[in-house]
Amino acid sequence: MFTRQEAISVIENQIKKQNHTNVEKYQEILKKINSMSDEEFENIAKQRIGENATIEMLSTWLKAKMEEHPKDEFIKLNNMVSYHIIHETIALHVVPKQINSKQAREGGVYLADALEKIKSKMQEGDFTHVTTIFAVSDLLKLKLLQKNFKDLGFQIEKGNKNFEKMFKNPYQATLSRKFLLSDEWRELKERFVEGKPTIEEIESKEQLDK
Repeated sequence: MFTRQEAISVIENQIKKQNHTNVEKYQEILKKINSMSDEEFENIAKQRIGENATIEMLSTWLKAKMEEHPKDEFIKLNNMVSYHIIHETIALHVVPKQINSKQAREGGVYLADALEKIKSKMQEGDFTHVTTIFAVSDLLKLKLLQKNFKDLGFQIEKGNKNFEKMFKNPYQATLSRKFLLSDEWRELKERFVEGKPTIEEIESKEQLDK
């Protein structure tokens, strides 16, 4: 298993390549590693790369990391929710162009799943700079969706006229990183999904109904 210092050396060597197209990404990874203790680094490296990871395996992992989506690209978390990153915020979006009332009712399960995936990524060391999860959608005017967001810990606010003009709707939903990572959020989410069908059950039924 390579050490934290060896990983730092590999990344610093990549950064020194003047014309490297991924310098910013390498700098971001370096910043994360520098903020960790040796023990934290070892645990995360084992999770991400493998128990007895070699420097060659680290290089392969870094190469794959460099090929990931750019930050302004929409990335699907499930068939209902996607996200992209704006500065210190993860912005959530609804994947379908239109949704019916049945999908709106079931949307909370997809939202809970999306938040769980974001939480897992944060716990694994991703999104270190993100402080807020944010959603703006025409659909937030629906009381049912507002309730789903509120039940999962979001604050729902009505923006001012400028906000409404910019986003074409009056509502925004925000959830702090700190709350998402808390035990209180975990308990909220467990209560929220209790008794509800899973995504697999919802989508299996949709296939059968076709």
